[in-house]
Amino acid sequence: MGSLIKKLKIINFKLKNKNLFVFFGGINLNRYFEIFPENLINKNKRDFILLTIPKTGTHLILKCLILLTASNTKNRKIRALKETIKDKEEFQKIFKNNDDFTTAHFFYSHYYIHNFYSKKIISLRDPRDQLVSWVFHQIKFLEKENASNFNKDEIQNRLKKTLKDEIEGKSNINLKAHYKELISFFKFPYCFIRFEDLIGEKGGGSIERQKKAIKKIANYLKKDIKDNQLEFIISNLFGSESPYFRKGIINQWKDYFDEKINNLFYEAFGDITEMLGYK
Repeated sequence: MGSLIKKLKIINFKLKNKNLFVFFGGINLNRYFEIFPENLINKNKRDFILLTIPKTGTHLILKCLILLTASNTKNRKIRALKETIKDKEEFQKIFKNNDDFTTAHFFYSHYYIHNFYSKKIISLRDPRDQLVSWVFHQIKFLEKENASNFNKDEIQNRLKKTLKDEIEGKSNINLKAHYKELISFFKFPYCFIRFEDLIGEKGGGSIERQKKAIKKIANYLKKDIKDNQLEFIISNLFGSESPYFRKGIINQWKDYFDEKINNLFYEAFGDITEMLGYK
């Protein structure tokens, strides 16, 4: 590819994808396309959906997919739709000329669109860590409070209330139903990615597991990944400019769980936790 043609293609790419790397705080596109030239020349096949439970590492996998494919997610546009889309043909008509991939949360109003995709990438995370992140998320976005003003006892009280609501059927989100729906997908050959594997060393994981997780996603999408591409993804994966990103670490539940919370958790999610492969 001539240097002038390449520059024009990058300029055109920038114009069409102004918010593509918003989660990264800015990436040098010239450098990116030196490493991923195929993403500038060829359109990646994006006929897949990312399915997640809130606070299980959605933004982490999103970033990985964006770096792998140079495409964004149209989940916000989907969630803004008022009408119910009847089938994939109608769905494709609405989003014609849109090369973005699709993201949906389990049990949200737009969740049904997963039926339009044979390829599904599904996030997994220790439910104890997910629960802690969900409590902090509620404080920040639903209650409009600064969670840093809450001491450990106050966070623990929120955890107890959330768990009791789940046990008594009073939960406003019904996390257990989300998890049961996710587990029902285990019988299919979809791509399941654990947060603990993908997060890498900066989040308390390991570089070996992170590399395997990225390669697993790439292989599932039938995308060859070179060593320098793998290293580029790893170096840009941790952290986010998104307001929904908090810490991105594993085993944070250990900072908040006491015997009481632990007992409530296992009453609410003990069977789910084991089925997900966590102990």
